Amino acid sequence: GYEQLRDVNPRLIYAQLSGLGYDGPYAGRGGFDLIAQGMGGIMHVTGEPDGAPTSVGLPICDLGTGMWAAQGILAALYERQRTGEGRLIECSLLETAIGFSSWTSAQWLVDRQEPTREGSRHRQNAPYQRMRTQDGYLMIGAAGQGIWERCAAALGHAEWCSDPRFATNAARMQNRAALEAAMEAVLTTNTSEHWVGVLEAAGVPCGPVYTYGQMFADPQVKHRELIESAKDPELGVVPHIRTPVKVGDSIKVRHVAPKLGEHNTEIYGRLGYSASDLAALKAKGAI
Repeated sequence: GYEQLRDVNPRLIYAQLSGLGYDGPYAGRGGFDLIAQGMGGIMHVTGEPDGAPTSVGLPICDLGTGMWAAQGILAALYERQRTGEGRLIECSLLETAIGFSSWTSAQWLVDRQEPTREGSRHRQNAPYQRMRTQDGYLMIGAAGQGIWERCAAALGHAEWCSDPRFATNAARMQNRAALEAAMEAVLTTNTSEHWVGVLEAAGVPCGPVYTYGQMFADPQVKHRELIESAKDPELGVVPHIRTPVKVGDSIKVRHVAPKLGEHNTEIYGRLGYSASDLAALKAKGAI
């Protein structure tokens, strides 16, 4: 572990990731993304108000734990430039889930108010949510009074802004069901594409709710070149999404993911292991 390796190399930066944490009453317990979503409060605040707790449709804890760990490693590298000392970096799926809940956790920690499930609706602003259209769904972000007034006018109902039920954000939050019904009565008369054009022209942030096929066909997604390809000796050209972080044009995927043990000879060779040493390790099942 880290303590033993640090004695050999005090500059070592050592990251260890776990399901629920390396110490404490749950140390040693297994953990998966969805378990962390459940224990870390994510499922409690995800889903419709009258529905069951729901997991996020992506492995947010798996991916997020790696991201938090990478940040910790970068911070330790920066510190080592000044101190010459390494660090132990720890992160778990559970802590990642709780770490993402900064807003809802603050709500509970300050006044012990249990956060509720809101579906696609924003917790503090209306209308900031999913709405039905003629051919699908649209996300509308009319957060802020000025945007709301532009939204109402763009939908042909400027009078909504003087309606006591919808005049202020507090009133809209209290009468959200009526607001949704009124807006969807208009939005379902035309397509998502039509309303995106209307609302964008009025300065109202919005966007269609895409399928994956629609997402990858979107001109902005294509322009940003999120899809790259790499060659696999067995599978041929393999498409994949690039990292969402662009650092100029310097970062490109050169190879597909290696097969298990593909680089054993190269890596162990650098460490001084001979071919017979590798054969012995393989015979033991060590590699």
